[in-house]
Amino acid sequence: MAPEMEFDPRAYPPFPSGLPIVELETYSLAQLEKGDEELEGRLFETCKTRGFFYLDLESSTASSLPKDSEAIARLAEQVFKLPLEEKEKYPMKDSIFGYHRYPRSCLSSFPPWSRHTLTPRQIQKGRRHPHRLSRHA
Repeated sequence: MAPEMEFDPRAYPPFPSGLPIVELETYSLAQLEKGDEELEGRLFETCKTRGFFYLDLESSTASSLPKDSEAIARLAEQVFKLPLEEKEKYPMKDSIFGYHRYPRSCLSSFPPWSRHTLTPRQIQKGRRHPHRLSRHA
């Protein structure tokens, strides 16, 4: 049995009723790969007008893409669960590959009493001028 993913679309509620729904065109990548010029033209028009469409990967050279992307997502979840010490063995160096610890959020550097009382404007002000923060700002 495959390990459970952290992101599972089935865990989310259904799309709410009563909202407008747009029907999207579906284009076959297999047909596009064969050079179907009429289909290419329709896809181009959809890109210029609506900008969104479904791409059917069935029978195309990319038909394994959904399975491959799920495997990559599972691998990423395993990597994220590694201990920090292990991830830090592979730092990013002049490329996009490797681990980089993100800085703490701006709120973590504010006094504990302020974390629930600051307005967004005060937070922005505090980022530029932390010395101006006061309990009653």
